[in-house]
Amino acid sequence: MSTVKAGFRTRTRQAILEAAGTLLGERPYASMSEIAEAAEVGRSTLHRYFTDRTELIVAMSEDLLERLGRAVAEAELDHGTPREALRRLLHGYFDIGPRVMFIVNELHVDCNEAFYARMAATEGPVERMLERGRAAGDFDDALSTDWVRRMLWYLLSAAWDAVGEKAMSRHSAIESVIRTLEHGVLGRDA
Repeated sequence: MSTVKAGFRTRTRQAILEAAGTLLGERPYASMSEIAEAAEVGRSTLHRYFTDRTELIVAMSEDLLERLGRAVAEAELDHGTPREALRRLLHGYFDIGPRVMFIVNELHVDCNEAFYARMAATEGPVERMLERGRAAGDFDDALSTDWVRRMLWYLLSAAWDAVGEKAMSRHSAIESVIRTLEHGVLGRDA
């Protein structure tokens, strides 16, 4: 296969994964035909890359793991203060968007332990950054690292929902997640 043809196939495959991630993040029950239309490819082209929905979802889960790994790497969690590192991470995670929730809901823990083990492995650097923040006094040491990690995902999920429902802009949603983490929900006089 020529380099040009291989590059074209890679771009087409990535366009399908991108369109599927966006569409299924918004409408989890979208059909393969709707995914093909969103990717601007014919249905037969979509089926040349992914014979069925299951194969597409497996590829999407692999793509998600790569994106999570890149977001963690690009956040450079060992640089700067833990608070700065957390902000960078949240921006990177936010850009991955609702596809996270789609894949997590689609691949239930009991039916895909391997995926969840690999996802947990991408969070090793996150946990180290959170521990560094606790040790430095940037993060509340009364809250476990596991609790804070869970809260990150729950707050991001709420932010993705708010943006999807057009209740908030992307910028406002990210800043609300950060503010909630840094200041909580109680007023200054509370």
